[in-house]
Amino acid sequence: MSHKSALSPEQIYSVPPTLAIYTKTLISDDMWNHPILSKHDRAVITVAALIARQQTLGMKHYFNLAMDLGVTAKEMSEIVLHMAFYAGWSNAFAAVDILKDIFAERGITPDQLPELEPNPLPLENALPDNEFFMGLIDQNIHSFTPKLADNSTDVLYHQVWQRPDLSIRSRNLISVTALIA
Repeated sequence: MSHKSALSPEQIYSVPPTLAIYTKTLISDDMWNHPILSKHDRAVITVAALIARQQTLGMKHYFNLAMDLGVTAKEMSEIVLHMAFYAGWSNAFAAVDILKDIFAERGITPDQLPELEPNPLPLENALPDNEFFMGLIDQNIHSFTPKLADNSTDVLYHQVWQRPDLSIRSRNLISVTALIA
């Protein structure tokens, strides 16, 4: 399934032709085919980066590409949820605004989305370094903003990270992506 990009190669070529060439050779031909990461991982990272930076121009194209490459509706939904905590609610809402239409176009129904309260992954699988993270939050955040610390520990780490519809590997990849972005 092919989904139109916000800008066609011809449109890009009409303004900075060298950018059009680099886009094809460096991004499409090289980076997306480099074996160091699977296309699935690359798509998950790209989706996260677009959300973290609220780069809505590229969202429709790359969200569709991610799904064409096997990223499921459940995974996309979980990426948006996860990114709300790492990149902000408004950035996640910008992604929702675009993804809702993509889901509608693809006929994705609520039963194909993650459960509201799924059986959580075991904490030791989801967060093997849980004690380390809890210590960091307690030492660096709790004293001056206890509610943020509680939301980080109780909701983000002990609910969101334990949701089963996005792999721990993908959660780690998108968390690092958000922090870099």
